[in-house]
Amino acid sequence: MTKKNRIKKQNENNRMNPIVDENGKQYSDSEVKKVLYQYILDLAEEKYMQENQREQELIHQSGQMQAVFSFMTAALFMGLPIAIENKGNLPEGFFFVAISVICFCLLSSLVLASVATWRWKKRVLGSIESIEKSILDSQAWEKNLVDYNRLCSKVNLLKKIQSDKEKINDRRSNLILASMVMFFISIGVVLISYLIAIFMIKR
Repeated sequence: MTKKNRIKKQNENNRMNPIVDENGKQYSDSEVKKVLYQYILDLAEEKYMQENQREQELIHQSGQMQAVFSFMTAALFMGLPIAIENKGNLPEGFFFVAISVICFCLLSSLVLASVATWRWKKRVLGSIESIEKSILDSQAWEKNLVDYNRLCSKVNLLKKIQSDKEKINDRRSNLILASMVMFFISIGVVLISYLIAIFMIKR
């Protein structure tokens, strides 16, 4: 028996044996679909709200990374002249290499954090005029008279919009993670350069 036939037979059995809840209330096939789609819609709306909140948090986090970059850059270039004046026997090439690596990591961190705030193209709910036209001019407009069909349409719409948001948020999350990695690498290079400088001065 194919899957389609099994579903058809199950639907026939449901019509012959209506579903009864714990209170003894009987549900017809259309009522069961309405209740299930309402439950799905509630969960879909909750997931969509979570993705919206996640989007705002990621954009805020990328802004914080940009602020940290500004602070780190200012501290670096304020301390650089002092380090050069007291470099002792350290070669200038050492400073050039260290500063180049640190600046590269910091700039990479800034670029990645800035790209994370980019507003990528995504599917959104159309204008009220387009919604009205698509519903009233549809050849299957009669389907919208049934409750569970309307709920099903809304679930499918939310599914498409939420899917785009989730993909973009995942992309933002990866960019912010890469930005943080580059920032921590720059801090590591600063510490390693400091330790090498101390070792070379004492030698």
